[in-house]
Amino acid sequence: MTDDLSATGEGAAWSVELPSFEFAIAFGDAATGGERAGCSAGDCPHPVAHPAEEDWVQLASAVPVEGQSARLKPRCEGMAYPTEDDFRAAVNAVRPEDPDAFSLQRLRSGWTEEVGERIASWPDRMRSKLASLAEGWAGDDFDALAEQADAARALVEGVLDDVEAAAAELERRESAIYALQGGDSGEIPYPAPLVGVEGEWSELAALHVRPAWWQGDCIRMTCEEAERAMEIAGADAALATEVREFIEERVGEGLSGLGALVADVRSTAGLEAKDVFGERVAAEFAAYEERQAAIDEAIAAKRDGQSEELAAVRATGEDRPFPGTADASYMDLAAPEAERPAAPVAPQTVQDPSPVPPGGDGSVREQESPWEAPEDDEPVSGGLAGGTGGGGGLGPGGTQGSGFGGRGAAVAVAGGPGGAPQGLFGPAVTTPTTATASSPRGGGLFHSPAGQQVAAPKDPDRKGKGDKETEDGEGSEDEAPQLSRRETGNVWGYVRPTEDPYN
Repeated sequence: MTDDLSATGEGAAWSVELPSFEFAIAFGDAATGGERAGCSAGDCPHPVAHPAEEDWVQLASAVPVEGQSARLKPRCEGMAYPTEDDFRAAVNAVRPEDPDAFSLQRLRSGWTEEVGERIASWPDRMRSKLASLAEGWAGDDFDALAEQADAARALVEGVLDDVEAAAAELERRESAIYALQGGDSGEIPYPAPLVGVEGEWSELAALHVRPAWWQGDCIRMTCEEAERAMEIAGADAALATEVREFIEERVGEGLSGLGALVADVRSTAGLEAKDVFGERVAAEFAAYEERQAAIDEAIAAKRDGQSEELAAVRATGEDRPFPGTADASYMDLAAPEAERPAAPVAPQTVQDPSPVPPGGDGSVREQESPWEAPEDDEPVSGGLAGGTGGGGGLGPGGTQGSGFGGRGAAVAVAGGPGGAPQGLFGPAVTTPTTATASSPRGGGLFHSPAGQQVAAPKDPDRKGKGDKETEDGEGSEDEAPQLSRRETGNVWGYVRPTEDPYN
């Protein structure tokens, strides 16, 4: 399109009916690239594909605004998270290579900036030019030209109204989809790993962990690694320890007699474990399934809401005929061909999941050097032995903490009273320490360091205890303790006489 008024016919030939957005906003199912290999274990409790995979691909493939892809982060409440590499690979797999170019925001700005702004001045210019002609031209021919010019101007004004309405419609859908994908927080629900037991849990069988888009055999963990599997499932890891120790103790007692078969003793111990721990294990399994279902349902609900928003996109304008005297040889009436992104590919997870979110959100932050004293004098809570208020640690913690292996277990870091714990399954919330008005943090040539008082200048006519001299002119013994440092010939520095170990 050109900015020349002589090309009014070309601009008038444009149709304001919006093209279909389905190919550019939501890509649908990802290409699997062939049959995915499942777990080779005959008693594997999991399907090959995670049930929430397809819904997540459709949810994450839509790009509402520019620059969003790098801000996205997974949300798996109470469950394990993918690694940073796996999550980024999944987002990049389901979105175009240049996602910003296919975002709703880019589509909206294309209509407003590349169409609307370029023809926005045409109606006034056409009106102005026609008024200039009227100053020196009158008659039937001028009236015919004025009639055609008015029709062309009305056409351009109608197109501008349609562009404005279409941009407003796109902006509404853009905001809605952006909110469904986490908004400013960028937190988008992500399929949590499937965790199950191969056989009966009381038989100390292997546990299977299968993240979304996992290929081949599941991540198999022995009974000695049951605590880790329970943490991935968001369950009480201490329960796995109790069950294993109970069975091992019963097996040891049963094998103390002569003629006892290991298989029979272990089977009996497993039955006893069912009686003792059955209700607790069933409760943990039910809670895990509830958490898993909640995440899957959140993905499906957001996907459905996004699909409704996309399906509701409607062109607000209509085809506007150009003036009958317009010369079609100056018009390009062919429908423009939209650029189509490549179809998404199925993501592939290659790293083990972790209870800690990727990207530093909720992970244990770097602890300060033990040789550096804290800046503030506030009491330190938390730590390896637990604490009060916001602490949780390896031992019994405060109000938010739990013991080692518990669902809320975490390595706590120093924090003020009332701070939120460094959770194992959720993001950390740290309470920033602010400087009080009486303790400025500035320093420099004319500012004292934080918390240090500046001594007032002495009155030469007044003498304190440290200024009192003895009759022989030498300072008293009270003078030395007031000096924190004194330059002397002694390389070891000043040492009080009463503290000199060599005297």
